[in-house]
Amino acid sequence: MTEISVEIVDTKLADEAASLVETLVADQVASKITAQDPTLWGPDAESESAIRLSWVT
Repeated sequence: MTEISVEIVDTKLADEAASLVETLVADQVASKITAQDPTLWGPDAESESAIRLSWVT
């Protein structure tokens, strides 16, 4: 497993990013992308995303 570290020096931006990262982790976005899960983009985009996720293989 690769670990990535990023430092954001702008305090306001860092607070906003931290909140977004927490949401992305809680929603397992990275795992769903690597699993080619088309439900990540919602029901309206599911059929299209199912054919466009092949780039993650």
